[in-house]
Amino acid sequence: LCRNVLIYFPEHQIRATIADIGNRMAPKGTLVLSPQDCWCADASTFETIFHPGVVLLQKRQPASTTAV
Repeated sequence: LCRNVLIYFPEHQIRATIADIGNRMAPKGTLVLSPQDCWCADASTFETIFHPGVVLLQKRQPASTTAV
């Protein structure tokens, strides 16, 4: 849960912080943000799920690399 914290950071630091958290999260892990904080999430890393008053960023599963 990371609500009303990122609003105090400059844009580049918000992007870096969300990317760093995403790198540490397990696949399908969920980061809960306020709607004001979600605008800078990388769409290739997270699926954005909107709920009233919160935004969930769920880490995407890595692409399957099945050998043929």
